[in-house]
Amino acid sequence: WISSGGIVSLLPDNLAGRIVAASVGATLPVCDCGAIPVARALRRKGVGESIAFTFVLGAPTLNIVALAATFVAFHQHWQWLVLRAGAAFFIAVAGGWIVRFREDGLTEGWRRFAGGASHARGFGHMLSHASGEVFVVGPFFVASALLASMAQGVLSVHAVTAFTQHSVWSIALMMGVGGALSLCSAADAFIAASLVGLFSPGAILAFLLAGQMIDLRNVFTLPQTFGPRTVTLGLSVVTLLIFAVAVLVNLWLTGSLA
Repeated sequence: WISSGGIVSLLPDNLAGRIVAASVGATLPVCDCGAIPVARALRRKGVGESIAFTFVLGAPTLNIVALAATFVAFHQHWQWLVLRAGAAFFIAVAGGWIVRFREDGLTEGWRRFAGGASHARGFGHMLSHASGEVFVVGPFFVASALLASMAQGVLSVHAVTAFTQHSVWSIALMMGVGGALSLCSAADAFIAASLVGLFSPGAILAFLLAGQMIDLRNVFTLPQTFGPRTVTLGLSVVTLLIFAVAVLVNLWLTGSLA
């Protein structure tokens, strides 16, 4: 129902557009499963690749459902809500900005694929788009869900307790666990809250961030919307940013990196 011109004017290829893309999930509550089809629609409407990538990074966390779940899961402690939201916003904007220099620039190709920049209204047209997305993206969600389920059955927190309190190794560990489990953004906060005290604060934050930005679902589904250079650079940069932010949080809250 929204024209290409309206979408592009809301999400221009500049810093303001990236800020809006990172935070628009607040009014469009989708997890990282739903963010991919929305990003595909944005690309068809002519939105730049790095802008759509910023949306995919930010929307799963920076939406009202995930933020409310975080607030409740951490017993109404505002610092965890602010930490998660602030870190996700920074990484989404920074990651999208860095990707801008290496994006594949396939906007025109997406427009041709969509049959031009025109738009149609109607319930039938909406169902046609929805069913198309199911068949294009669905198999990759099924494969990633299978791998995530296997990881949840194999991974054991008790097997890695030697690393849980280390300010650096605990971060790397929890990034891996968060990415492998691929939990929904409305549920992962409750798992993370149960690990407070067992893992360092930075590791808990890394788990929350990695589970929505560099998880198995994104590894499988991002190539369906973005070019290989964008995916490779984007996931690499986001991984480094998550690790750096988590280390800084540990340094700030614990005062050491031991």
